[in-house]
Amino acid sequence: MAKTKPGDPFRYFIDHVTDQTDECIIWPFALVDGYGQVTLLRRTFYVHALACEYANGPRYRRLATHTCRNRACFNPRHLAWGSHYTNSVTDRIRDGIKPGGSGRGHIGEKR
Repeated sequence: MAKTKPGDPFRYFIDHVTDQTDECIIWPFALVDGYGQVTLLRRTFYVHALACEYANGPRYRRLATHTCRNRACFNPRHLAWGSHYTNSVTDRIRDGIKPGGSGRGHIGEKR
């Protein structure tokens, strides 16, 4: 397997962040807890956050949230700024889980 050269990950990001696709764009380099990372000028960034900033403007203390379930995805069409709360609620609704937790059944389910 070929060794990654300095600058390759960022070049890959620049080359693919503008891809016109609704499919996930998967980060093929360093992953931490499933999230892509890139180092620029000795500072490490989450790739999905950079892609969200590219598409949606500055962060302003918000999280880059995925509408897909793929942490390695950096497709700007799958990303939006949100809070920890909205991210967890969005995930629960998408996954059909009641707000009380996964052990409480699915949304719309009668008890």
